[in-house]
Amino acid sequence: MVGKINRKLMLTLVITMGLAACSSFKIMYDFADDYIKQEAKFFLKFDEQGEQHLNEQVDKMMEWHNTIMLPRYAAYLRQLANQLDHGLYGVTAITKGMKDGRILLQDTVAGVAPYVARIMVHQTSIENTEHLRLRILERSEEQKEDLSRSIEKRTEDRTERVTKNLRRFMGDLNEIQNNLVNRYAKSTINDAKRRLDNRNLRQSALLTFLARKPTEMEIDAFIRQMVLRSHEIVDPDYKGFSEEWIDRFTMFLANIFAASTNDQRLATSEKLKSYAQDLSEISN
Repeated sequence: MVGKINRKLMLTLVITMGLAACSSFKIMYDFADDYIKQEAKFFLKFDEQGEQHLNEQVDKMMEWHNTIMLPRYAAYLRQLANQLDHGLYGVTAITKGMKDGRILLQDTVAGVAPYVARIMVHQTSIENTEHLRLRILERSEEQKEDLSRSIEKRTEDRTERVTKNLRRFMGDLNEIQNNLVNRYAKSTINDAKRRLDNRNLRQSALLTFLARKPTEMEIDAFIRQMVLRSHEIVDPDYKGFSEEWIDRFTMFLANIFAASTNDQRLATSEKLKSYAQDLSEISN
């Protein structure tokens, strides 16, 4: 849960961008609640009653998410597909898509935060916060080890990941697109280190916050602020970094689509519509 909150709140969108087939998409989402529970049990300390409470809150959270948010995610993906079908894939259209996605994130955070707060309010004892601190350190060391690899290897892996994600939607990339991916991977290779530094600061702030034994309502508000406006709590410069990343990513996608073929845009549109249909079916 800690250090992964943002990933969990965006679970559906992450899965959408990461799967190659609709059948796999449905299977993965079926395991979403188990993944959240497993991560919570890694970071947090539970007795039998606490584990039962965790399971109940995650189940209720997923029920809310399926009923309220999945239909909105589906509509969002159909909107993106519709823009592609009408030839709208420049900077303006992509910027709008990013802003609309941000609204979805904000609403997801607002809906999920109360469930998380009901779990975290029982994690404020010295024993529990020390357990959490050690788990955070363990996960952070794993991430540092990954970043300790040579910049050449990390750049190669990042290039492969970006290419793989694009190919899942567009099919094979052309030479211009491959060159764009190579340049993008090289220019953003240090972003992971910046994000890890910020994550460490946020996790430290969380530990300090929990040590004050906050109320459930205070935890709810803290989660919303930390996920959506962490620069107000720690690392004020991170807001500028995030905005610059969005601008770079927007331009990268615009250039990728500017170099795309009709077949690639059609394939992307069909994939988005397919995922939207999956989300609609899961929500029913």
